[in-house]
Amino acid sequence: MDALEFMRELKRMCNSYRGICHIGCPLYKTEFCTMGHSARMENVMVQAINIVKKWSQDNPIEIDWLKVPRNTPVLVRDIIDSEWQAEYFCAYFPYSSGDPFITFDVEEQYATDVNYWRYCKLASAIDPTPYLKEGK
Repeated sequence: MDALEFMRELKRMCNSYRGICHIGCPLYKTEFCTMGHSARMENVMVQAINIVKKWSQDNPIEIDWLKVPRNTPVLVRDIIDSEWQAEYFCAYFPYSSGDPFITFDVEEQYATDVNYWRYCKLASAIDPTPYLKEGK
């Protein structure tokens, strides 16, 4: 369940109890009850989401691309505002003057079937934790 679905379901659950915390509600006497009715709860959650979103934009994940294994799903592009494209990671050359990321467009390609990219990020399904730069 993603955050948006959680908010919708939480609001629906609160509305099913007429927006009043009482003994029948599964969240009765939890921290959520202290937020009051669902409109206030939604405002608090939206505010928190916006704060985290801004923080995330100001503090991007820093990947040590030398740790990322071959064939890891990634998203790539050459122009900052262009659409991301799904590829598979092959290699990273940090001292390249041009496009430091090399990928395959399908898993297990041969070395001659590679693509070069300026920008790369891990696919959303990939946990970045093992690949974070030290101290981040």
